[in-house]
Amino acid sequence: MIQANIQAPQSSDHDLPTLPRRPDARDVSSRVGSSVQEATRPAEILVLGLQAEPVRRFVEVLCGHITFAKDRFLLGTSLLEDRFRLLVYGVQVPDPVDQLALDLVAERMVGTILLYPWDDPDAHERVEALADWYEQRFQAPLVVAAFGVSGDPLPGTLQREGLHLSPTGRLVGLDLSSPRSVVGAVLVLLAVAAERVADLAGFE
Repeated sequence: MIQANIQAPQSSDHDLPTLPRRPDARDVSSRVGSSVQEATRPAEILVLGLQAEPVRRFVEVLCGHITFAKDRFLLGTSLLEDRFRLLVYGVQVPDPVDQLALDLVAERMVGTILLYPWDDPDAHERVEALADWYEQRFQAPLVVAAFGVSGDPLPGTLQREGLHLSPTGRLVGLDLSSPRSVVGAVLVLLAVAAERVADLAGFE
């Protein structure tokens, strides 16, 4: 375990890194324009939380409304910045975490946002343990989003003491009442996922 890099959420006008692509004669995107993007399947992301309410708020702020809700599970859809189609799964983490079955979702997801209530004294160890559990099982990137009831997305104590994650983990501040902050956390996740794909593909 090492100290995680603290990264501030990006603004809503942030441009995600693009990956080089080889020319392909079968690629008709230049002829059909935006219709190709509309036809592509949405990116799937997972939002995990220790309590149900923060998960619900995050999905509602990002998607506008909840498409489906049952027990610990929520589903929403979003068109992020009029460019990125998202399918958003929200899940309240059970205790013990081993009861959390993510295999079907994990096969397709771009990455996961783990909501961290930094002002809950019992949450720190649970979030670190959950991050370890996740990163031992799944390849998709993990972004831990720290929020507090006071609205301070990244308190000084958290910056000083930090949250111990793996080298690939990211820690961002989050204000659940701010759509800009919620979108910023998602953009960080998508950027990390793009970097991961570039690394695996050998792009520089």
